Amino acid sequence: MSMTTSVRIGPVRSQGYSGQRSHDMRSGKPLDYVDQARTALNTGDDVPSIEELHQLNEDAKYAAQEAAQALWEAAQASGDPEAIKAAKTARNACRQRYDRQGVVAYRVILTYGREAGHVVEALDPAEQDRLARESLQQVADTLGTRVLGIRAHRDESKLHYHGTLAGVTFAGRKLNPGKGQCRQVQTVAAEPYKHLGIKRGKSKDMWIEEGADPAVYTHASVAELHARLPLELAAAREAVAVAQEA
Repeated sequence: MSMTTSVRIGPVRSQGYSGQRSHDMRSGKPLDYVDQARTALNTGDDVPSIEELHQLNEDAKYAAQEAAQALWEAAQASGDPEAIKAAKTARNACRQRYDRQGVVAYRVILTYGREAGHVVEALDPAEQDRLARESLQQVADTLGTRVLGIRAHRDESKLHYHGTLAGVTFAGRKLNPGKGQCRQVQTVAAEPYKHLGIKRGKSKDMWIEEGADPAVYTHASVAELHARLPLELAAAREAVAVAQEA
């Protein structure tokens, strides 16, 4: 089970975005669970400011509206009922107004199981970043949006990656992943790592659906817990730090 990847995503509201950005960029006050001597090893992109993010989201909304209108005009000219139906759906998808005070992005965190982490950490840092970037890009493609500000954190207990998913999709919709999409995201995020023998992690629901022994998904070995808890504790501390920044 520990030769796996895992992706966690969650909404970020406007008022909490700056705190999340500060954490990802390590631009806030020093955190007690971060090894400051290793912070220079962190790599990745700049994370857009809240104003830059608003502009990206509004541009995506405007572009989708323009495309939908052109599609509608072409469909009406053709008289094709199916084309008109599709164009109407496209127009309806981007009618909702972008709310600068609401959910503006989704945070995404890519982590590795105990054994997978050892395999990935043995790679050259540039290769680690390439694989993570490909993984998170596939997540964004699956959700129909763009991924921004991908950052490697090498100054915590385990290597992991942060990214920001734009809150408006290319179709002009508000990003709001459903359960099925979240499962698909786990699958595509693991694709770049297949050649290393690393697979997607499984949720409890998937184990149940496949008829696995309950012991498989309700109990973890002591070794697995010891490997997993530092990262989970770090993630909890991250959430507290971001909330405090906000």
